[in-house]
Amino acid sequence: MTTGRKRGDKSAKAQRQQKQGRENEHTRRSGPAAEMEVGDLETEQWLNESLRRFDAMFEPPAPSLQALQELADNGRKAANRKLWRDLVLFWIVGCIVTGGVMLLLKSDIVWFAALQAAAAVAGVAFAAVTGKRRTAERTGSKWAN
Repeated sequence: MTTGRKRGDKSAKAQRQQKQGRENEHTRRSGPAAEMEVGDLETEQWLNESLRRFDAMFEPPAPSLQALQELADNGRKAANRKLWRDLVLFWIVGCIVTGGVMLLLKSDIVWFAALQAAAAVAGVAFAAVTGKRRTAERTGSKWAN
């Protein structure tokens, strides 16, 4: 009895494969790509010519040299302003942090040592985390070892 089932399964499997083959053949023949045959050069030439005319009708005007120079100058000035602003902000924050550390050093050496140790641990942890990320980016792996 088990051989009868296997034969039935094989014939059912063969029927499914034949049906799937017919469906694939049907989908290959249908659609817009099937309407234009490979050897239909006339349609392809007509389509290319129509697209060329369409592109020619809507060709955007090229900007003038003066407009491009103005755009580049404005971008350069904006970047320069941003860099100066960041530099001033860096110096202000640096002075505040340095002043606070110096004040802590003068007032309590134990807290100063604790702050230095915490900064060292945070620096090592940051380097370890960013190092793993860079290794993962280089290797293309989500999890770096």
